[in-house]
Amino acid sequence: SMFNTCLSVVETVLYGGRIHCTYINPRVVFVLGQPRSGTTHIHNLLSQDKERFAVATTFDVGFPSSFLWTAGWLPFLLQGLLSETRPMDNMRLSWELPQEDELATNQLSGGVSPYAAISFLRREAWEGMIPWWTLRREDGCTAADRAEWQGGFLFFFKKM
Repeated sequence: SMFNTCLSVVETVLYGGRIHCTYINPRVVFVLGQPRSGTTHIHNLLSQDKERFAVATTFDVGFPSSFLWTAGWLPFLLQGLLSETRPMDNMRLSWELPQEDELATNQLSGGVSPYAAISFLRREAWEGMIPWWTLRREDGCTAADRAEWQGGFLFFFKKM
């Protein structure tokens, strides 16, 4: 939206150079799994060790283009807009809780993400998004789409 775009312009001016130059430690941990397999629980457990792990919050993934400069004040202004629990499983939800980074990548890549399919409830609508579940050429993902997803992911990863 226009609001997010304006916020991101300010963040780019404030932090763009530092984000671009950020070194990514090659020792990373990825939590992968199918829905309802315990990945959220593992993610939440790892997030407790703040000395070894950086974890995206609900606010970070909701505002991936501007969270570096807005996290200190915008969640306060947005109080009451977020449900207290997730609709699918009644788990607690708040701006500061850990959240899956793919939600941010979905926004930053313009929807080139497995999470784009969640927006569509009818099978016919999301079948065209199947290539984005694997990001493999054999499954129909183009090099441009893969590069778009990778750019969004790396940008967010550097900000974390």
